[in-house]
Amino acid sequence: MADQVLIPIRELPIGIDSVPGGKPLDESQHAMICCLIAGCTLKEALAKCGTYPNTHYHWLKTNPYYEALVEYSWEVVHDSLFSIVVERARDGDNKLLIEALKYVGNQLGKTTSRMELSGPAGGPLQIQADYNEERVITMTQELKHSFDAGDEDEEALGWV
Repeated sequence: MADQVLIPIRELPIGIDSVPGGKPLDESQHAMICCLIAGCTLKEALAKCGTYPNTHYHWLKTNPYYEALVEYSWEVVHDSLFSIVVERARDGDNKLLIEALKYVGNQLGKTTSRMELSGPAGGPLQIQADYNEERVITMTQELKHSFDAGDEDEEALGWV
């Protein structure tokens, strides 16, 4: 291990008894969870703990307790990201808030890009839509950089 991992948590936020089929964590798994809860990206946590990605994914498949703690850590990170977005919205950046809410809604399966409207007498509605791809890309990058994860682990953040 190149970097020493400081484990900030002795007791984890979810008890092993609350996860059916959960197995106790070893030191490496505990360190991974602590890094993720502390806000490390998956790539950073893997590097700091000296864990291979395949090992992490094996732990997810074989230990429901580890999986529950990883899911909890993503919730913590998403809550932090949402707090940043809300703070920026309070400062007047409503476009970022709207894009963030669309993203979160899509991740939760709560929104759809399909909308049905009808025109006069139930007939078709004539509309013209302008899609500014550059604006969407810029706003997405802005949201990503607000989290300050860079391009290090887009998969773990759900950006791919």
